[in-house]
Amino acid sequence: MSTKENLATVKILKFDPSTDKTPRYETYKVPYEGRTVLDVLEAVYRDFDRELAFRYGCEGKHDSRCGACAVDVNGVSALACRKISEKEMVIEPHAKFEILKDLVVNFNEVKKDASIRVPSVRISIDREKCIKCADCVDICPVGVYEAKKGEIEVSDAEFCCGDTCNQCVTFCQAGAITVAAVCESFDMENKE
Repeated sequence: MSTKENLATVKILKFDPSTDKTPRYETYKVPYEGRTVLDVLEAVYRDFDRELAFRYGCEGKHDSRCGACAVDVNGVSALACRKISEKEMVIEPHAKFEILKDLVVNFNEVKKDASIRVPSVRISIDREKCIKCADCVDICPVGVYEAKKGEIEVSDAEFCCGDTCNQCVTFCQAGAITVAAVCESFDMENKE
């Protein structure tokens, strides 16, 4: 049974570029304790909004290479299947990519106006350990890494899904990559 105390206030960006002129936020009250953001999205879809568009695949049950559920939660990129839900959340499509509908993005189309933001993680590549295999380039669901002139570079740290993903760390053959969280605050009230 849900009580007022264990219900989250969740603002979700809704936008269909084929029919809507501007994005808008819809607010829902849903149980959140002990649930992932993906669980919360499924509850919103099931109980309130059967039109909500979001994507997932692996459901977070194992180290898969999916990344389809990448979204922004309170201004920080995360995989919805692994991010633990919070009492107050603003859930938006991943900021790096063009929106197809609501939280579904086109991973092949980077926004022309993707805003630069403060990274929520610090990514380090140990140049002594790196074997330049480029697995991190291939595995990252949001394209944080790129190979330049035989070196692996971090190109978009501000869009990294951090510890909810960590695919680059998990699959780096040489153990050359570290991803550490950087604390920052998020103002939910400014999301109308």
